[in-house]
Amino acid sequence: MENRCVECQQIIENPICPRCLGREIKQWLKEKVPELATILEITPNYGTGTKCIFCNKDVAICAHCFSKDVYLEVTKLRPELSEDFISCFNYGLREEFEN
Repeated sequence: MENRCVECQQIIENPICPRCLGREIKQWLKEKVPELATILEITPNYGTGTKCIFCNKDVAICAHCFSKDVYLEVTKLRPELSEDFISCFNYGLREEFEN
């Protein structure tokens, strides 16, 4: 069974759940702007089918959509972090936001 992202309906090719990817993003934010790391909310969004490669929980949203949602929030608050965020958490964001 193909597991599709609840946002974009594409097949999830990089199965990393929001909890695991969010943990990485929060660590990055702690190094850049610690106060943003404390206000960023990461809500687990578990589905059925595809399992996270790190924690083995079900994944409902693809890494691209999740990182895009966080990117938009982070760059709304701190636009100067946009390039650094894309460099660290690309997942197709460079093609979407730099063209």
